[in-house]
Amino acid sequence: MAGIQVPATARILVARLEKVGRDELLSAEKLTTVLGWYEADGWEAGCERCIELINYGGRGHSLVIHAQDQDVIMRFGLEKPVFRILVNTMGTLGATGMTTGVMPSMTLGSGGIGGAITGDNITVHHLYNVKRLAYEIQPPPAAALAPGSTDDPAQLRGECTPRSTYRRRQLTPPQWLISAPLG
Repeated sequence: MAGIQVPATARILVARLEKVGRDELLSAEKLTTVLGWYEADGWEAGCERCIELINYGGRGHSLVIHAQDQDVIMRFGLEKPVFRILVNTMGTLGATGMTTGVMPSMTLGSGGIGGAITGDNITVHHLYNVKRLAYEIQPPPAAALAPGSTDDPAQLRGECTPRSTYRRRQLTPPQWLISAPLG
């Protein structure tokens, strides 16, 4: 159909690409065994190409770098708007946690920059709700209890009513919350 011969033993197809965007269909995310290949003149140019690819179709998701220079790896990692940066591993297996130690998942969040609510690998812990009953364990700062606005010049000068003049009820948790029998 495409006019190319593919050996029966081939596991992937790799296409050399020159540009990024709508005119280059293989520059977008591909859920197949066809890969895009870019060459760049130096790692800085490679970083710029990577940013182009991320901005075109993968903000927040994942990327992979294969390198030995730790400074290059760190700069590459810190500058990219993604939440999973995989180093010297396979993208598919690394992003899902099999070779990297990130939480195992087949659903990868792209965070706020990618339009999702989380940048985590989505796990069972994201799918259930936990109700929390939270008691005060630290008193609020005096300014939070003083009347008026926090923009009040008197408050900014520290002329607040002392905390001791306010009555606050001390609540204690019920006994069953403190020591629930096990088993």
